[in-house]
Amino acid sequence: MRSPGQARSRLLAFLFSLPLFFQSGCFDYTETIFFAGDLSGHVDLDYTVPLRSGSDDPLISHFLVQEGDIEKRLSILLGRKADIRDFTKDIKQDEHGERSARVQFKVAFRS
Repeated sequence: MRSPGQARSRLLAFLFSLPLFFQSGCFDYTETIFFAGDLSGHVDLDYTVPLRSGSDDPLISHFLVQEGDIEKRLSILLGRKADIRDFTKDIKQDEHGERSARVQFKVAFRS
């Protein structure tokens, strides 16, 4: 059985290493909402997310990178078919071999 001191030191080591985890899995996210006079419009989404080694799956599961997956999730959230436009995905690899995907698309809405 561990003593309270050992448990506390493990907890402190975990808490101090937590910021390193968030720095290693960095991502960028921008969302811009455009409204027309009739309250219709669109939301522009642009994000870059790190990918799992050897696959095109995102390390951060909330940020999907496949158009079909995004459409399915948004349709569930909206309760109707999502109107996705101008979808692009660009996969890049940095000098350390880490891969990331930049995803851009618009979601149109009507009042």
